[in-house]
Amino acid sequence: MEVKYKNKSVEVWEISKTNEQPDWVRIEEQEKQRKWWGLWRK
Repeated sequence: MEVKYKNKSVEVWEISKTNEQPDWVRIEEQEKQRKWWGLWRK
């Protein structure tokens, strides 16, 4: 999903057991170069 963050378009992925991982998530997991920011719903 694409969203705006600090006036830039960025791609985000909601972590879920039912969502398919995009290619960039799989690549970062393989290379151990991921950066995760949590957005918690209240």
